[in-house]
Amino acid sequence: MIEINTLYNIGLNLQTINPGTNRSDHASFWNRGYGAILLIEEFYGGDFNAYYHTTNDLITNFNQEYYLKMTKAANGTLATLSNLTGIVPVELLSFSGFAVADGVSLKWVTASELNNLGFEIERSIDATAFVTIGFVEGKGSSTILNQYSFMDYPVNLANNVFYYRLKQFDYDSSYDYSQVIEVKIVNSFSLAQNYPNPFNPSTNISFSIPKAVDIKLSVYNLIGEEVAVLKEGFTEAGRYDVEFSVQSAAGGLPSGIYFYKLKAGDFVQVKKMSLMK
Repeated sequence: MIEINTLYNIGLNLQTINPGTNRSDHASFWNRGYGAILLIEEFYGGDFNAYYHTTNDLITNFNQEYYLKMTKAANGTLATLSNLTGIVPVELLSFSGFAVADGVSLKWVTASELNNLGFEIERSIDATAFVTIGFVEGKGSSTILNQYSFMDYPVNLANNVFYYRLKQFDYDSSYDYSQVIEVKIVNSFSLAQNYPNPFNPSTNISFSIPKAVDIKLSVYNLIGEEVAVLKEGFTEAGRYDVEFSVQSAAGGLPSGIYFYKLKAGDFVQVKKMSLMK
């Protein structure tokens, strides 16, 4: 157990006591010659519930952090004793990418890691043939959230789409692949026609910006009054989809012609749309 605690970086002060005490739940196994591991009760001190075996033994008093660590100790022990530690033990929570002014920014997050050597980053232009473009060192063994990032600078940004995946390596050379993500490259400012058009009660508006910039996407009526602000502020490069709903405008809107305008730095474009109730 002490070795398991160190190997998996659980963060507990574990002590191995065999066979424990005759009052413990696993004593009957030991007394009959079987091995047993008790990981939830802490007989000689605190517990996962300070009110254990009392009328206040309630879920509201449950020490979730302590219980989670003990669960990891149990799972780690079973995995080690069962020789299952060859499985690549990295829990990938998310993997995403987006275009920036001069390349592609990739980000990913892991929930836990065991013997994680690191990640090879692979790129493709057809989602079939991948090439390795870099390596990011892993955290080894960890039970906390870890955030990673990688910048890719493709030589030919004329390609409209790139595909990426991670190849995660364990210390024993075991590896596993992440899912493939798609990143669309934006080469110019643009504001698309809303869809559907005419619409009721909502429509989608798409726009693209090739670099990070302050933007404002607004809706106006026929006499030039601003009736809604759909998106405003500093925005990273990329393609965005914004929903405009009649209910998002104060007091609602009557049927008629409306205009939506994108201002992104020096770029300004206006398009017309129709609301039909």
